[in-house]
Formats: sequence, structure tokens, C-alpha cells
Amino acid sequence: MLIDVSSFFQDNLYWLIPVLALLLAGIVLLFVFLLRAKKKPKEKAPELAAQSEYLAALGGAENIREKSIVGSRISIKLADFEKADPKKLLEIGVSSYIKMSGKLVLVCKDNAQAVYDRIFA
Repeated sequence: MLIDVSSFFQDNLYWLIPVLALLLAGIVLLFVFLLRAKKKPKEKAPELAAQSEYLAALGGAENIREKSIVGSRISIKLADFEKADPKKLLEIGVSSYIKMSGKLVLVCKDNAQAVYDRIFA
């Protein structure tokens, strides 16, 4: 019996290796698929705050010198940084901010255009 099994593997080695490799690849792909299927669903975008809240956090409309939007970033030149409250912007829907000399860059992940339109409409 042992001799028959051994000779079977020796005689069929050329097709057993690819079959085992395909089986192993299938198992790996199955695990990857199952792990991705268990991911949490995408969170909804937060509700936008009122224009007055954004402007108050930026120090008022008179504090804004220039504005522009590129992708997910809103660049705003401010007259006085002391009037602005960037931490308040985090509470009302801005993902993060970058304070530079001369401007404040607001980073909005999914809704930059909507936030820009809300602030400067």
C-alpha cells in the first residue's frame, strides 16, 4: 500500500505541484476577500455648519483677504491670525488645518467644495 502511494506521487508530480499551488492561492484569495468584506461601511459625511459659524471661526468676513480651493484643501489668507479659531473649524466639519505664515489651509476629506461653497456663498 505504501509503495503504491509513493509511486503515485512520483508518477504524477508534474501536475500535483501546480494543482497544490492553485489551491493555496485560492485559499489566500478567499481569506483576503473575507477580511475585506468585514470592513465597516463608509461613514456618512458630517453635516455642514452654517456660514456664520465658519466665518466666526475664521475671525469674520472682514478677516479674509484671499481664498482658493485645490482638491481637498481650502487656502485662506487672513488679515489677522489672532482672530481665527482653527480648533473651532475642526468641530464644524474641517478634517484638519495647516497654519502657515500668511495663510490658513483647511483640509476637508470628502466635501471640500461643499464647505468652500458654504463659507463663501
